[in-house]
Amino acid sequence: MAQTAAKVLTFTSTGESSWGTSGAATKKYHGLTDATLTIVEKVEAVPVVGWFGPGPVANEQAQSGEGTFEGTVVYEDITNVLNGLFTYTSASTGNSTGGTTAPYYYSWTAPVSSTQVVATYTLEYGTTGQAYTAIGSALNGLTLRGEAAGYWTFSSPVIAKQIKPLTGLTTAALVDRTVNPARMADTTLYMDAFSTGTIGATAISASLISFEANINMNRHTKTFAGSLYPGGWGEGRTEGTLRTLLEFNTTQKALIDELLGTTGVALQRQIRIKASQGSSATQKSMALDFCGIVSDPIKFWDDRDGNMTVDLTWTGKYSTAISNWLRFIVENGSSSTT
Repeated sequence: MAQTAAKVLTFTSTGESSWGTSGAATKKYHGLTDATLTIVEKVEAVPVVGWFGPGPVANEQAQSGEGTFEGTVVYEDITNVLNGLFTYTSASTGNSTGGTTAPYYYSWTAPVSSTQVVATYTLEYGTTGQAYTAIGSALNGLTLRGEAAGYWTFSSPVIAKQIKPLTGLTTAALVDRTVNPARMADTTLYMDAFSTGTIGATAISASLISFEANINMNRHTKTFAGSLYPGGWGEGRTEGTLRTLLEFNTTQKALIDELLGTTGVALQRQIRIKASQGSSATQKSMALDFCGIVSDPIKFWDDRDGNMTVDLTWTGKYSTAISNWLRFIVENGSSSTT
């Protein structure tokens, strides 16, 4: 993975006033490990009758942008990623116990019966002498990972209206801030019954080795007559899976045996994976709530340092318990995402 301290990603933390309306970046994403930009170019040549090679006429037909960025999950900045995926929220409504002091509480859920109003960003990518901006940037998904003895990490693809060169990154956005990364050492796995349980009630200890959640927003740009650049963007059905690699102990054996039972009921659970550090006003946390059903072939008895593992892939399934199949909860010390 390409990684350099000179590569910077900054963005308009409040989102664009309207899609594709460029704004100066106001915030730097801390924990960035890589970022890429791609100019999506469509050029069409006109064939010449009687020629055995290319003709002299060719024109640009359309242009847009794509990109990716990835990094370590930090409690203070992951809120901006989630604002670009789900309903935008600029300020906390208080803390989880109803108070108005830190830790401040934020929550996002996946779209169910309608689309959501999300933030699009003006992203500034680059380094000294090589700065570019991607206006009308819509985040198109999220991969969230964690492995024992490491940090939580994420990556997100981006679709953009247009890429433009910059003379330099916006200086005001380059201010360093104190951030706190999410560690697997601070992470707890919870699994609860799908229809009758309360998500986050039953902790599963000494089991989780790694996880990977893949959320696809299925967004796309829309090009119309009259312009080289997209005139809008749309989205399809949101999809998601969660893979959990677990030590094959008595708890996981009970899951496998449930699936192999004679009742014909598929294996399904409400799953919470939560990282948390600090306490009271200094508490920081991030929770992934995923309601799903095991959908892929199950591989178990793999070896990890002499211990057996079981690999479960869950496909999202709507749960009446949270009126959704996917939710993210973040607590941090900031009363605003901007």
